[in-house]
Amino acid sequence: MASFLARALNLAANPNIGFDDVDESSPIGANITAIAAAGITLGCNSSGSSFCPEAGVSRSQMASFLARALNLDVPELPVRIDLLPQSATCEGEPRSCETAVTVNSDSGYYVLEGFFYQVPFLDGDSANFANAEFRLSIDGTVMTGMVSHDTTTFGTTVLRLGGWVLDDLTPGTYEFEAEWWWEGEVMISVSADVTVNG
Repeated sequence: MASFLARALNLAANPNIGFDDVDESSPIGANITAIAAAGITLGCNSSGSSFCPEAGVSRSQMASFLARALNLDVPELPVRIDLLPQSATCEGEPRSCETAVTVNSDSGYYVLEGFFYQVPFLDGDSANFANAEFRLSIDGTVMTGMVSHDTTTFGTTVLRLGGWVLDDLTPGTYEFEAEWWWEGEVMISVSADVTVNG
C-alpha cells in the first residue's frame, strides 16, 4: 500500500520521519516515510510511533489514505432521522408505534428505511419482498420520489432500502407518519414527533 501510493504520487522518502517498527533503509521503509511525510499516514497507534507494516489494510483505512493523498474534501453528510428507535413504544398486531425524535439543526437530514429478510425465502415471500413498500408522510404531506437502493445480500440476509434526503426542515416540530407494507397490508406503523433544534 505504501509503495503503491509513493510510486503513484512520485513521493520522496524523508528519513526525518520514521516509525519504531519500520526499517527506513529498506525500499518499503523509504516508501513508508514518504507517505508519512506527505501526511497520508498518521501511524497505527494513538502516539503515531508505529506503522504496523505487517497488518492488513481495511477498505476504510485505504479510503482515508486516498482521501489524504488526493486532498479530497470531506463531504458534510446529512443527519439521519431514525423513525424506529429502541425507545419507541409499540403495541398491537400489526404493530403501531409512537416515538419522539430530536435532532440538531443541520444543513440536511435523511430518512432511510426498508426491509431485511433472512433467506432462503418461504413460499411466496420472494414476490412479497420485491413488492414491499415503505411510505412516509410529513405533517400530512405524502412523500414521493423515494430513492431506492439496489437489493443487497449480506450472507443469508437480503436488504432493500430506500429513503429521502430532506434539506428544508427548519427548527420546529414535525409529525412523521411511517408505514411498512407487506402483502398489501400495513405490518408496522410509526407516529414520530421529530423536533429539529434551533
